[in-house]
Amino acid sequence: MTEPSDASGWQRHFAATLYNHTWDLLDKPHRTGDEDDELLAAAFGSRFLWGDVGDASNRSVGDGQLARVCAELGLAELALRFATKCLTATQSEGFTDFRLASAYETMARAQACAGNADERDRYVALASEAVATLDDPEDREIIGGQLATVPPARSASAS
Repeated sequence: MTEPSDASGWQRHFAATLYNHTWDLLDKPHRTGDEDDELLAAAFGSRFLWGDVGDASNRSVGDGQLARVCAELGLAELALRFATKCLTATQSEGFTDFRLASAYETMARAQACAGNADERDRYVALASEAVATLDDPEDREIIGGQLATVPPARSASAS
């Protein structure tokens, strides 16, 4: 791997590195409180850098990852904020591939975190429909697997 030679190249490198690190932390079965803090910081750092050097796809995917992290950590307001940004950008850019299926799955997670059972179920159904239309079997497997782990909506007493 060649190292970047300019500032924007380094920003892209670190944005991608933080993005991948965020997924590594999300995939850990048991995280410490410090790792949860690191998870949130890495997701925000990646999205911040993509905001400067990325394209619409990088930004919408980054918003989706940030929404997922916030939902995972029980930060419902932020999860909904970034899931909405992700879905809005995905739709306005006309993305109909894995990005749309993923945006619906992310919104389902955010709605579940916020305790909105009907909206959670609506976005699970939209994500399922979108996954079924994907041409790439790997995309169907990855997003379908993520969709299968969307939790039920939190009850009002759990918030």
